Amino acid sequence: SMHEYDVGKLKVEHPWLRAPADGEKNASFYAFIHNNGDTPDKLVAVKVEKFGSAVIHGDAKNLALEAPVLLPPKQKITLAPGGAYVALLDAKKHLEVGWGLEMTLVFEKAGEVVIDAAIDAPD
Repeated sequence: SMHEYDVGKLKVEHPWLRAPADGEKNASFYAFIHNNGDTPDKLVAVKVEKFGSAVIHGDAKNLALEAPVLLPPKQKITLAPGGAYVALLDAKKHLEVGWGLEMTLVFEKAGEVVIDAAIDAPD
């Protein structure tokens, strides 16, 4: 389906982001990432043309830290509000709610996968 992406032994489900509020330039990216393999992997980078940069905050215990998202074998990791997330900084143009944002997720072992993240309304 449109909201599931496979790369190696990883599956990315329901990628979405909260659009920046009016006058804001930053968004937060969330998803479920399943590691169905026998070896750990990690989300090490995110490439997105419509933002200036993307910073991974993968350590739910210290969200101020820039850190990869660790993907232990046979587990599902959740990126969600209040937990680990990817900060998308300095939007270059207005994002239309309800549309998709093309992004590339870069995993240390599984490699790269291009996804379309659903753009949800700001709170």
